[in-house]
Amino acid sequence: MNDQHKKIIRIHYAAFRPDFYKEKDSFFIHRILQKKYAIVEDRENPEFLICGNYGDAHSAYHCVKIFYTGENITPDFNIYDYAIGFDEIVFADRYIRVPLYRQIDIHPHSISKSQKKFCNFLYSNSQLADPVRVNFFKLLSEYKRVDSGGAVLNNIGECVGERDQDRIAWQKEYKFSIAFENSSKPGYTTEKILFALQAHTIPIYWGNPEIAKDFNAQRFINCHDFSSFKEVVEKIKEIDNDDGKYEAMLSHPWFPEGRQPPPLAEDPEVILFLTNIVEQGPKKARRTVKYGRTAVYTRR
Repeated sequence: MNDQHKKIIRIHYAAFRPDFYKEKDSFFIHRILQKKYAIVEDRENPEFLICGNYGDAHSAYHCVKIFYTGENITPDFNIYDYAIGFDEIVFADRYIRVPLYRQIDIHPHSISKSQKKFCNFLYSNSQLADPVRVNFFKLLSEYKRVDSGGAVLNNIGECVGERDQDRIAWQKEYKFSIAFENSSKPGYTTEKILFALQAHTIPIYWGNPEIAKDFNAQRFINCHDFSSFKEVVEKIKEIDNDDGKYEAMLSHPWFPEGRQPPPLAEDPEVILFLTNIVEQGPKKARRTVKYGRTAVYTRR
């Protein structure tokens, strides 16, 4: 559709990381809105404010606020009219679940034929992470050496690059990948398990207790299915020492019943969620309450 025939909307992005603004045009929300509407980026007087979770810049605006998070943060619907996050919740037309892994290219990468090493561990930050991740690394290392290619517990002498393709390429050399989230929360699924799958390894997963809703439980080792991490290690040993079981696990599709989700910018449910907000207009689309105790809460 020619831009001159599109409906004009004024938007602004606030409280995102500084590097986000360089790649904003590839962000799925921007791509969806840009395809249907003529976007005017208005920092002073937007109709729709897309809010990240890095700071409280949203508080300076009085318009429709759409919160997006790629972190394990539950949206505050007293502050935001709408939200896009991880949680498995239903809240009228105000929320849709879009876990972080959905923003990653889901196409399989080429398969390595030289997977001879045992297991990898690839993390660059442990400050906010649950200590179970490091503890599991140490426990599994009692069985066999686990190579750590990130800044955390690095034991290979150098750090693997930060680009997605670098991380996937490095993981291809291994049979297993420790794919632990930084915390455990229902619905919280990031790119970690997907990267391990794309590298054609077996993910050892911990984080989202409901991970089997997102990915095929036959294709990875789900720590949440075991009563202890010692039992998880015993399962890993079993698969590591049985080529038939290892190959059988690798042969399963990534997604439940083989249903791969569509590219995020083309997902009909996500498109409907966003266009429903915009089509109501900047007044009718408001959902937050300005009076009562809510007003006291938001001022705080």
